[in-house]
Amino acid sequence: MHIINLKFTRFNKTPFSILFRAIGVYVIWDGRQIIRPSYIGEGNILERFATEHTKRFSRPIDGYVAILGDISNRSHKPNARISERLLLEVANLIDRYPTVNRAKGFLQPIREVFENHGVLKVNLSGFDPFLPPWSPTRLNSKKEIHLRKQDNQIFITHSWRRRS
Repeated sequence: MHIINLKFTRFNKTPFSILFRAIGVYVIWDGRQIIRPSYIGEGNILERFATEHTKRFSRPIDGYVAILGDISNRSHKPNARISERLLLEVANLIDRYPTVNRAKGFLQPIREVFENHGVLKVNLSGFDPFLPPWSPTRLNSKKEIHLRKQDNQIFITHSWRRRS
């Protein structure tokens, strides 16, 4: 089993010094969004915010970030891509797919994990990234996303209910 742990913190509670050289996943909620996040992304967090996201979103911008580690550790990038893809899958299943994301994320890192482990688990703690940050909800217990293969089919299970 391959396990990834994500602890989501609020943008406004995450010091700049922690984000410097950090790789992870993030969920952006911009000023136009009420029910769905604007974007779920991964990568070098400050670099992504400084280049790709500066003109893309309406102010005020808020959201959540989960840091996997420093960009110098090569294992964090595939884990960030896996996390992004699985967050997007769950967002789609619970009717919270972001308004700006067009691609569903990368499959290759998931394929590589399945070849070696057969089961993938993402543990989420901290804040619920699928709920708006202006009424943040701390997760009482960790949420989980499981991806497993059985009889050549892939199954995803998660701890969220579909929201209305």
